[in-house]
Amino acid sequence: MVGCLLAAGLVLSLPSKVDDSSSSNGDDGDDHNGKKDEHAKSNEGSSKGDSNAPWSERARAVIGLTWPLLAVKLIAAVVNSSVGSVRPLILKNDFGVTEAELG
Repeated sequence: MVGCLLAAGLVLSLPSKVDDSSSSNGDDGDDHNGKKDEHAKSNEGSSKGDSNAPWSERARAVIGLTWPLLAVKLIAAVVNSSVGSVRPLILKNDFGVTEAELG
């Protein structure tokens, strides 16, 4: 339960955009005369090319951003599985619950 809540909290820390376009740093390339500067034009072209990046590079970028979330989910799954498999033994041995009462 705690692992799921922690993972949900970590989701809120994920960035809303993954691309490194010029708009991510607040610079839209506008030179205050309504014209785009050369740097912004070159970044516009490169942001379109990012979708053509190899699958491995895109996967590496996603895992680089989400590894804390994945680690929490993995640890929580192992702990929950361990608790679920040991619970009947603890109830039987430590608390004297019979097999019939366990179901």
